[in-house]
This record gives sequence, structure tokens and C-alpha cells, in this order.
Amino acid sequence: MLTESIKRKLDHYSNHRRYYLNACGDKLGPNIFGKRLKSELKKLGWIYDPKVFDYNLAFITGTYYPNKVNILRLDGLYFDTEHTLGDNTQLNAPLKKAYAEFDKIIFQSEFSRKMFFEHFGYADKPHRIIYNGVPETFSPAGAKYKYPFGKTLICSAKWRAHKRLAAIIEGFKRLKMADVGLVVLGETPPVGPHKNIIFLNEIPQHKLPFYLRGADAFVHLCWLDCCPNSVIEALACGLPVLCNHNGGTKELVKDSGIIMEFEETYNFRPVTLYKPPMPDPRLVARGMAALLEWNKPVIRPDLYIDRVAKQYVEFFLE
Repeated sequence: MLTESIKRKLDHYSNHRRYYLNACGDKLGPNIFGKRLKSELKKLGWIYDPKVFDYNLAFITGTYYPNKVNILRLDGLYFDTEHTLGDNTQLNAPLKKAYAEFDKIIFQSEFSRKMFFEHFGYADKPHRIIYNGVPETFSPAGAKYKYPFGKTLICSAKWRAHKRLAAIIEGFKRLKMADVGLVVLGETPPVGPHKNIIFLNEIPQHKLPFYLRGADAFVHLCWLDCCPNSVIEALACGLPVLCNHNGGTKELVKDSGIIMEFEETYNFRPVTLYKPPMPDPRLVARGMAALLEWNKPVIRPDLYIDRVAKQYVEFFLE
């Protein structure tokens, strides 16, 4: 709910609810969330206008506009010792500049905030943690895909090395439960066939709830993830989640799943990001087995985009 003071400000500034949102580049996660946020802000009476605006919301980095309220939304920074995507110093330079310039900062998670504080110093300006959100179409209620297993584990990601799909598959093979299946959503590298593993490749966003609801639990073993949309989507659909204790994922899961230590706690220093430590398959299998015994309902209205958008509005107007 919006506070009364914020409602009064909204009424007072009814003619000043124009904003510009720059969802940086072609990054999949920020663009998906950006579209969801824009749709919800429109419902709240906010107008997207890239030419005439009062609030400038930039994802990751962007231009600072004088005489506007400039808000920067941050995910993570570049800390791969092998500079796989390019030189870290060069890639981080625009982030560091925006971090210093912008009036307010939104961090996607406490993990994200600690990372920036560690590398760029404390943000001595208004800042807040606001997790991502999903539409209410991601719900436990509704039609669901009927998988051919007694129980089904599911995972979803843009599969890169640090997402650790191989660890999920090896752990599943160790599980050795004949009536349990694993469903993998998202384009995958070549993986050998297995009678209890189904690869469904890319699924359109609007169809994801249908496939998620058909499963019993979600597995996300990414090494260092700030605020994965895939986990929020799964939780909103009522699935308990098995995740790693490193990164921001555990902040989303809370008591809606199982959080396990598969490697040493990350200390926010540079690492070989795309050559992550591989979890012991026996530990992964143990976590999967425990997750399949989950018997508490997962109800997470805090992850819906309407609540998230209101948090953005409140932070705009503070």
C-alpha cells in the first residue's frame, strides 16, 4: 500500500509523473523486468516519455540529466579475473561514473549492495534494496503442463558456465529415483540424453507459468547471482527452491526452499566467474531429495510487480 504522504505527493505532482527508463543494452534480465515495470507504472498513472520527463531511471548505467531526479538501478559489476567479456576496468568505468553521479540508487539485493560498497565505496546518498517482481500470471493457480513423472524438478536460465547446469544434471543423476524427472528450460549446450530429463529449450515469457506450475520444485545452483528473475518466477508459481548460499538468491528464497553451502562463502573479490567451483553431486542430490519432500505451501505475493512498482514510486518521491 502507498503511504498517505506518498498519495498526497502523487496528487500534488499529478502533472509531473513523466519518466524515462533506460533498460541498458540487450541484456535479457533487465529488459524483461523493465517491460514489466513500465506496464505496472502505467497502471499507477505514470507516463513514459523519453523526451520530456521529471524522473530518469537508468538500469546499470546511463546519462545523468541535470534538474531531473536521477535514479540508478544496479545489478552487479564485472569481476571476472579472465576478463571474458572484456577488460573489467573499462567495463566498470561507466558503472562507477553513474554510481558517483546519480541522485539515488536501487540495488537489486543486499548481495548487490555489498558488492558495490566493496568495490566503489559506500553510497552516501539515498539508496534502497528493491527486488524484482513478476506479473500475477505467475501464480500457483491456473493450467499446468502434465509431465510424465511422479514428481518433477525444473530449472530455467540463460545457460552459461556460472549457472552450473552440469552440476544440476550430475546431482540429478545421483538422485536415482525412477519416478522423478528433471525439466530444463532455456537453450542448453549439448548434453547427453537421459530417460528422466526433458529439454524444452526457450519458452516464451507468457507461457512460462504453464510449464512452471506443472513441476513440484525448482533448482537454481548459479554460483553468484544478484537477483535472478527465474527464481522469482518459480516462487511466484508456488514452487519451493533449492539454491546456493552465495549471491542474492537466498534473499529471495528465504524460508520458501532449501539453501545449501556448496562451496566457500564468496568474499567479493575477483574470481574466474565462468570457471566456477563445482558442487559435490552427492550434496546436490541430497538437496533435491529434501526439496521433493517439501510439504509447506509457497505463497509469495511480495514478489508481484504491483508491489514492486509501488516501492519504486515511493523511492522516486521520497
